[in-house]
Amino acid sequence: MILALFLAGAEAPDPPRPTPAVRTSQQSVADLQSCFARIWLSKGRITPLPLSNGVDLYFQLRSFGLGGPGKEIMVFEIRDKGSERRMTVYYRRPWSEKSAVKLFNETVDRCEAGLSNAPKK
Repeated sequence: MILALFLAGAEAPDPPRPTPAVRTSQQSVADLQSCFARIWLSKGRITPLPLSNGVDLYFQLRSFGLGGPGKEIMVFEIRDKGSERRMTVYYRRPWSEKSAVKLFNETVDRCEAGLSNAPKK
């Protein structure tokens, strides 16, 4: 009975929300994926989802009890668009759009500069 009540109250996680942030790069999809992973692995877990035209990188925080299946806080989308790669970011609450865009831009700036230092808090 208690299990049935628990399962009835369980909801699917809210879908990631889009942001207006779009960046482009001349680096390859593989190089960008590697850079994003090096930067974010110190903060949590990155799960890549390879696609025919790029990759989605699902980021889960290591702490705050927000982990678990379907609880990715940000999704980085990297797409091959011919001569350049297009990158965008999606976020999930409790993060805000402003925070997600700021961290995304810092990550891309570091990757473009050839650095993989962890993002500043």
